[in-house]
Amino acid sequence: MNSYTATDSNNAWSVAVTRAQATALTDGNYTISANVSDAAGNPAQAAARALTVDQDRVPEVSTLAISSTSLTVPAGGSVALGITATPVDSDDRLSLTISGLPSYESITAPAGNTVARSLQSNGTYTWTITEGSSTTGKSLSGLILSSSYRGTDHPVATFTVTARNTTSGETATSAAQTMTVTDPPAQSSGGAGSSPDAFVASRQEAAHIHRLAALMDQFAAVGFRGDYSGLSASTPNPNVGWENSAILAASHFHPG
Repeated sequence: MNSYTATDSNNAWSVAVTRAQATALTDGNYTISANVSDAAGNPAQAAARALTVDQDRVPEVSTLAISSTSLTVPAGGSVALGITATPVDSDDRLSLTISGLPSYESITAPAGNTVARSLQSNGTYTWTITEGSSTTGKSLSGLILSSSYRGTDHPVATFTVTARNTTSGETATSAAQTMTVTDPPAQSSGGAGSSPDAFVASRQEAAHIHRLAALMDQFAAVGFRGDYSGLSASTPNPNVGWENSAILAASHFHPG
């Protein structure tokens, strides 16, 4: 803070601000206050005026970087978007516009930023993330993409990303960049066991169990003695539980 003293002459006064003092002011908002007293030391009502310093006042395009232009976000999960917008100087307030998101995807941003979305005519959404006063002059990053996809396909969405400097007198928009995001199908509750190979294996295991059960039933039917020539270990009839029910129905007991 700088203080100056001046003498009123014909209801007018001024102070001298050196070039070094003026150029030392960084871009931003300032308040100029004036306190006036008469010769007897009686103060008048204080006055204040806001002042904005902007040394450039020309369009300033922020830098836009995307760490990976091809991402996969798991169903019910999330992934870092890897998008960063970097300001030119400390008074720049940035925003990011990301278009092309399907309805089952959403974006969250760190505290201090606002997030909004709007539906487009093609059924996709455009998301806008804007810095607040606490994040002005800082890089805009840390965005998280989440998915609630529950389909069985592998949809691929193309995002179009731009960064914008919203500072008055310096507004400018970066060149657009694109990235693709894939949503794989949600994994079924059966996990790896639901694959075709696993399904075949489970059918084979079930067949073995049925064969063993059929043999045990046949042994029980013949009383574990007598003629066992009718016993069979072939694949059982799935509707009955064994292949030849007539064998089990017939008497197989032979007196000694």
